Amino acid sequence: MMRKRFAESQPVYGAASWKRWTAFGKGWSLLLVGLLPLLAGAQGVREAWVARYNGPGNGTDYATALAVDSQGNVYVTGWSWGSGTNYDYATVKYDANGNELWVRRYNGPGNGWDDAFALAVDSQGNVYVTGSSVGSGTGSDYATIKYDANGNELWVRRYNSPGNGGDAALALAVDSQGNVYVTGVSEGSGTGRDYATIKYDANGTQLWVRRYNGPGNSEDVARALAVDRQGNVYVTGWSIGSGTGDDYATIKYVPCPGPCPGDVDGNQLVDDSDLLRVLFAFGQGGNLPEDLNCDGVIDDADLLIVLFNFGRGC
Repeated sequence: MMRKRFAESQPVYGAASWKRWTAFGKGWSLLLVGLLPLLAGAQGVREAWVARYNGPGNGTDYATALAVDSQGNVYVTGWSWGSGTNYDYATVKYDANGNELWVRRYNGPGNGWDDAFALAVDSQGNVYVTGSSVGSGTGSDYATIKYDANGNELWVRRYNSPGNGGDAALALAVDSQGNVYVTGVSEGSGTGRDYATIKYDANGTQLWVRRYNGPGNSEDVARALAVDRQGNVYVTGWSIGSGTGDDYATIKYVPCPGPCPGDVDGNQLVDDSDLLRVLFAFGQGGNLPEDLNCDGVIDDADLLIVLFNFGRGC
Protein backbone atom coordinates (compact mmCIF):
# COMPACT_ATOMS: atom_id res chain seq x y z
CA MET A 1 0.00 0.00 0.00
CA MET A 2 1.31 3.42 -0.89
CA ARG A 3 2.18 5.65 2.07
CA LYS A 4 0.15 8.83 2.27
CA ARG A 5 1.95 12.05 1.72
CA PHE A 6 2.53 14.15 4.86
CA ALA A 7 -0.03 16.77 3.86
CA GLU A 8 -2.68 14.11 3.25
CA SER A 9 -2.11 12.45 6.61
CA GLN A 10 -2.66 15.61 8.69
CA PRO A 11 -6.04 16.60 10.14
CA VAL A 12 -7.90 19.27 8.26
CA TYR A 13 -8.69 22.36 10.36
CA GLY A 14 -11.80 24.32 9.80
CA ALA A 15 -11.76 28.00 8.84
CA ALA A 16 -12.46 29.11 12.41
CA SER A 17 -9.55 27.09 13.79
CA TRP A 18 -7.21 28.45 11.14
CA LYS A 19 -8.14 32.05 11.98
CA ARG A 20 -7.54 31.44 15.69
CA TRP A 21 -4.11 29.98 15.03
CA THR A 22 -3.25 32.77 12.59
CA ALA A 23 -4.24 35.45 15.11
CA PHE A 24 -2.26 33.65 17.84
CA GLY A 25 0.77 33.49 15.54
CA LYS A 26 0.54 37.19 14.73
CA GLY A 27 0.43 37.99 18.46
CA TRP A 28 3.57 36.00 19.09
CA SER A 29 5.25 37.67 16.10
CA LEU A 30 4.50 41.13 17.47
CA LEU A 31 5.75 40.11 20.91
CA LEU A 32 8.99 38.74 19.47
CA VAL A 33 9.53 41.88 17.41
CA GLY A 34 9.15 43.95 20.58
CA LEU A 35 11.59 41.76 22.48
CA LEU A 36 14.22 41.56 19.74
CA PRO A 37 16.18 44.63 20.91
CA LEU A 38 16.35 43.19 24.44
CA LEU A 39 17.20 39.71 23.20
CA ALA A 40 19.94 41.20 21.03
CA GLY A 41 21.46 42.98 24.04
CA ALA A 42 20.70 46.51 22.82
CA GLN A 43 20.88 49.08 25.60
CA GLY A 44 19.86 52.65 26.08
CA VAL A 45 21.63 55.22 28.25
CA ARG A 46 20.65 57.29 31.22
CA GLU A 47 22.18 60.42 32.60
CA ALA A 48 24.25 59.47 35.65
CA TRP A 49 25.41 62.96 36.60
CA VAL A 50 26.14 66.46 35.42
CA ALA A 51 28.92 68.46 37.03
CA ARG A 52 29.26 72.18 36.37
CA TYR A 53 32.12 74.52 37.14
CA ASN A 54 31.84 78.29 37.35
CA GLY A 55 35.12 80.15 37.70
CA PRO A 56 35.78 82.77 40.39
CA GLY A 57 35.27 85.59 37.89
CA ASN A 58 31.71 84.39 37.16
CA GLY A 59 32.41 84.84 33.45
CA THR A 60 33.09 82.63 30.45
CA ASP A 61 34.47 79.15 31.18
CA TYR A 62 35.33 76.75 28.33
CA ALA A 63 36.37 73.12 28.87
CA THR A 64 38.50 71.96 25.94
CA ALA A 65 39.92 68.53 26.90
CA LEU A 66 38.94 65.50 28.97
CA ALA A 67 40.48 62.24 30.19
CA VAL A 68 39.36 59.32 32.38
CA ASP A 69 41.66 57.11 34.48
CA SER A 70 41.37 53.40 35.32
CA GLN A 71 39.40 54.21 38.50
CA GLY A 72 36.76 56.15 36.63
CA ASN A 73 37.99 59.54 37.82
CA VAL A 74 37.32 62.27 35.28
CA TYR A 75 39.66 65.16 34.46
CA VAL A 76 38.75 68.25 32.45
CA THR A 77 40.69 71.35 31.57
CA GLY A 78 40.23 74.50 29.54
CA TRP A 79 40.16 78.20 30.21
CA SER A 80 38.16 80.04 32.83
CA TRP A 81 37.62 83.68 33.70
CA GLY A 82 39.46 84.54 36.88
CA SER A 83 39.06 87.23 39.48
CA GLY A 84 41.46 89.93 38.28
CA THR A 85 43.58 87.37 36.42
CA ASN A 86 41.92 87.36 32.99
CA TYR A 87 41.53 83.83 31.53
CA ASP A 88 43.37 81.08 33.40
CA TYR A 89 43.90 77.37 32.95
CA ALA A 90 41.34 75.58 35.11
CA THR A 91 41.76 71.83 35.66
CA VAL A 92 39.14 69.87 37.58
CA LYS A 93 39.14 66.31 38.88
CA TYR A 94 35.87 64.50 39.59
CA ASP A 95 35.41 61.04 41.07
CA ALA A 96 33.38 58.36 39.30
CA ASN A 97 30.18 59.75 40.87
CA GLY A 98 30.82 63.28 39.66
CA ASN A 99 31.97 64.68 43.00
CA GLU A 100 34.53 67.46 42.57
CA LEU A 101 37.80 66.35 44.18
CA TRP A 102 39.96 69.34 43.32
CA VAL A 103 40.35 72.37 41.08
CA ARG A 104 43.70 73.82 40.07
CA ARG A 105 44.04 77.13 38.29
CA TYR A 106 47.09 78.55 36.55
CA ASN A 107 47.68 82.25 35.85
CA GLY A 108 50.80 82.86 33.76
CA PRO A 109 53.45 85.48 34.51
CA GLY A 110 51.90 87.93 32.06
CA ASN A 111 48.55 87.90 33.91
CA GLY A 112 46.90 87.66 30.50
CA TRP A 113 45.10 84.95 28.56
CA ASP A 114 46.02 81.42 29.63
CA ASP A 115 44.19 78.79 27.57
CA ALA A 116 44.62 75.05 28.17
CA PHE A 117 44.02 72.89 25.10
CA ALA A 118 45.20 69.35 25.97
CA LEU A 119 45.29 67.00 28.93
CA ALA A 120 46.57 63.49 29.74
CA VAL A 121 46.69 61.21 32.79
CA ASP A 122 49.32 58.52 33.43
CA SER A 123 49.00 55.19 35.24
CA GLN A 124 50.02 56.79 38.58
CA GLY A 125 47.27 59.38 38.35
CA ASN A 126 49.60 62.26 37.48
CA VAL A 127 47.86 64.88 35.37
CA TYR A 128 49.46 66.82 32.53
CA VAL A 129 48.04 69.97 31.00
CA THR A 130 49.35 72.17 28.19
CA GLY A 131 48.23 75.16 26.18
CA SER A 132 49.05 78.81 25.58
CA SER A 133 49.93 81.33 28.28
CA VAL A 134 50.94 84.98 28.10
CA GLY A 135 54.44 85.49 29.43
CA SER A 136 56.24 88.51 30.75
CA GLY A 137 57.46 90.22 27.58
CA THR A 138 57.43 86.97 25.61
CA GLY A 139 54.01 86.99 23.99
CA SER A 140 52.08 83.74 24.32
CA ASP A 141 54.18 80.72 25.26
CA TYR A 142 53.65 77.00 25.59
CA ALA A 143 52.93 76.29 29.26
CA THR A 144 52.96 72.64 30.37
CA ILE A 145 52.06 71.62 33.92
CA LYS A 146 52.32 68.35 35.83
CA TYR A 147 50.11 67.69 38.86
CA ASP A 148 50.16 64.64 41.11
CA ALA A 149 47.01 62.63 41.80
CA ASN A 150 46.07 65.00 44.66
CA GLY A 151 46.41 68.08 42.49
CA ASN A 152 49.76 69.23 43.85
CA GLU A 153 51.71 71.14 41.21
CA LEU A 154 54.97 69.24 40.54
CA TRP A 155 56.37 71.47 37.81
CA VAL A 156 55.58 74.09 35.18
CA ARG A 157 57.61 74.37 31.98
CA ARG A 158 57.30 77.21 29.51
CA TYR A 159 58.60 77.48 25.94
CA ASN A 160 59.10 80.76 24.12
CA SER A 161 59.71 80.54 20.39
CA PRO A 162 62.69 82.05 18.54
CA GLY A 163 60.27 84.59 17.07
CA ASN A 164 59.19 85.68 20.58
CA GLY A 165 55.59 85.71 19.35
CA GLY A 166 52.44 83.65 19.69
CA ASP A 167 52.97 80.03 20.72
CA ALA A 168 50.18 77.57 21.54
CA ALA A 169 50.63 73.91 22.51
CA LEU A 170 47.65 72.00 21.11
CA ALA A 171 48.40 68.32 21.79
CA LEU A 172 50.07 66.27 24.51
CA ALA A 173 51.09 62.67 25.15
CA VAL A 174 52.85 60.76 27.95
CA ASP A 175 54.84 57.55 27.52
CA SER A 176 55.27 54.63 29.94
CA GLN A 177 58.43 56.22 31.40
CA GLY A 178 56.61 59.43 32.26
CA ASN A 179 58.22 61.43 29.47
CA VAL A 180 55.96 64.21 28.25
CA TYR A 181 55.58 65.31 24.63
CA VAL A 182 53.82 68.48 23.48
CA THR A 183 53.31 70.01 20.07
CA GLY A 184 51.46 72.90 18.52
CA VAL A 185 52.13 76.13 16.66
CA SER A 186 55.04 78.46 17.35
CA GLU A 187 56.32 81.73 15.91
CA GLY A 188 59.54 81.26 14.01
CA SER A 189 62.29 83.69 13.15
CA GLY A 190 61.61 84.52 9.52
CA THR A 191 59.71 81.26 9.01
CA GLY A 192 56.16 82.26 9.82
CA ARG A 193 54.48 79.93 12.29
CA ASP A 194 55.95 76.45 12.62
CA TYR A 195 55.33 73.12 14.28
CA ALA A 196 57.27 72.97 17.55
CA THR A 197 57.49 69.59 19.30
CA ILE A 198 59.10 69.24 22.72
CA LYS A 199 60.05 66.28 24.89
CA TYR A 200 60.38 66.61 28.67
CA ASP A 201 61.45 63.88 31.08
CA ALA A 202 59.37 62.93 34.12
CA ASN A 203 61.01 65.72 36.15
CA GLY A 204 60.26 68.37 33.55
CA THR A 205 63.76 68.60 32.11
CA GLN A 206 63.59 69.61 28.45
CA LEU A 207 65.29 66.88 26.41
CA TRP A 208 64.81 68.24 22.91
CA VAL A 209 62.87 70.64 20.70
CA ARG A 210 62.17 69.98 17.03
CA ARG A 211 60.68 72.58 14.72
CA TYR A 212 59.19 72.13 11.25
CA ASN A 213 58.79 74.87 8.65
CA GLY A 214 56.85 73.74 5.59
CA PRO A 215 57.84 74.48 1.97
CA GLY A 216 55.52 77.50 1.87
CA ASN A 217 57.51 79.17 4.68
CA SER A 218 54.24 80.27 6.22
CA GLU A 219 51.58 78.75 8.48
CA ASP A 220 52.35 75.30 9.93
CA VAL A 221 50.05 74.15 12.75
CA ALA A 222 50.51 70.80 14.52
CA ARG A 223 47.26 69.50 15.98
CA ALA A 224 47.88 65.88 17.03
CA LEU A 225 50.67 63.79 18.52
CA ALA A 226 51.27 60.14 19.43
CA VAL A 227 54.15 58.08 20.85
CA ASP A 228 54.70 54.35 20.28
CA ARG A 229 56.37 51.78 22.55
CA GLN A 230 59.75 52.28 20.87
CA GLY A 231 59.71 55.99 21.69
CA ASN A 232 59.03 57.11 18.12
CA VAL A 233 57.06 60.35 18.05
CA TYR A 234 54.43 61.15 15.41
CA VAL A 235 53.08 64.64 14.75
CA THR A 236 50.50 65.82 12.26
CA GLY A 237 48.64 68.96 11.34
CA TRP A 238 48.39 71.34 8.42
CA SER A 239 51.14 73.14 6.58
CA ILE A 240 51.15 75.57 3.68
CA GLY A 241 52.92 74.05 0.71
CA SER A 242 54.59 75.61 -2.31
CA GLY A 243 51.61 76.55 -4.45
CA THR A 244 49.41 73.83 -2.89
CA GLY A 245 47.61 75.72 -0.16
CA ASP A 246 47.16 73.92 3.17
CA ASP A 247 48.36 70.30 3.14
CA TYR A 248 48.51 67.49 5.67
CA ALA A 249 52.04 67.30 7.05
CA THR A 250 52.89 64.23 9.14
CA ILE A 251 56.30 63.72 10.75
CA LYS A 252 57.97 60.79 12.49
CA TYR A 253 60.84 61.44 14.91
CA VAL A 254 63.03 58.54 16.07
CA PRO A 255 65.04 58.37 19.31
CA CYS A 256 68.78 59.02 19.32
CA PRO A 257 70.60 56.74 19.70
CA GLY A 258 68.01 54.34 18.35
CA PRO A 259 67.12 50.88 19.67
CA CYS A 260 70.32 49.55 18.04
CA PRO A 261 73.04 52.17 18.77
CA GLY A 262 75.62 52.41 16.00
CA ASP A 263 73.51 50.59 13.40
CA VAL A 264 73.37 53.29 10.72
CA ASP A 265 72.13 51.15 7.84
CA GLY A 266 69.47 49.28 9.80
CA ASN A 267 70.71 45.72 9.20
CA GLN A 268 70.62 44.93 12.95
CA LEU A 269 74.41 44.64 13.14
CA VAL A 270 77.05 47.28 13.86
CA ASP A 271 79.77 46.52 11.33
CA ASP A 272 82.16 47.94 8.72
CA SER A 273 79.40 49.48 6.65
CA ASP A 274 78.22 51.59 9.59
CA LEU A 275 81.78 52.70 10.35
CA LEU A 276 82.36 53.71 6.73
CA ARG A 277 79.12 55.66 6.55
CA VAL A 278 80.06 57.71 9.61
CA LEU A 279 83.59 58.28 8.30
CA PHE A 280 82.40 59.44 4.86
CA ALA A 281 79.80 61.78 6.44
CA PHE A 282 82.22 63.08 9.06
CA GLY A 283 81.93 66.83 9.57
CA GLN A 284 78.58 67.17 7.82
CA GLY A 285 75.60 68.72 9.53
CA GLY A 286 71.87 68.35 9.18
CA ASN A 287 69.28 65.68 9.74
CA LEU A 288 71.34 62.65 8.68
CA PRO A 289 71.15 59.03 9.90
CA GLU A 290 74.91 59.11 10.56
CA ASP A 291 74.28 61.73 13.26
CA LEU A 292 73.74 59.01 15.84
CA ASN A 293 73.44 61.28 18.88
CA CYS A 294 71.27 63.85 17.06
CA ASP A 295 73.42 66.84 17.93
CA GLY A 296 73.23 68.22 14.40
CA VAL A 297 76.73 67.25 13.22
CA ILE A 298 78.55 63.98 12.44
CA ASP A 299 81.60 64.08 14.68
CA ASP A 300 83.77 62.11 17.11
CA ALA A 301 80.80 61.32 19.33
CA ASP A 302 79.04 59.47 16.50
CA LEU A 303 82.23 57.63 15.61
CA LEU A 304 82.63 56.51 19.22
CA ILE A 305 79.05 55.17 19.27
CA VAL A 306 79.89 52.92 16.30
CA LEU A 307 83.26 51.82 17.73
CA PHE A 308 81.86 51.11 21.19
CA ASN A 309 79.09 48.93 19.73
CA PHE A 310 81.14 47.41 16.89
CA GLY A 311 80.30 43.76 16.24
CA ARG A 312 77.15 43.92 18.33
CA GLY A 313 73.92 42.57 16.93
CA CYS A 314 70.48 43.88 17.81
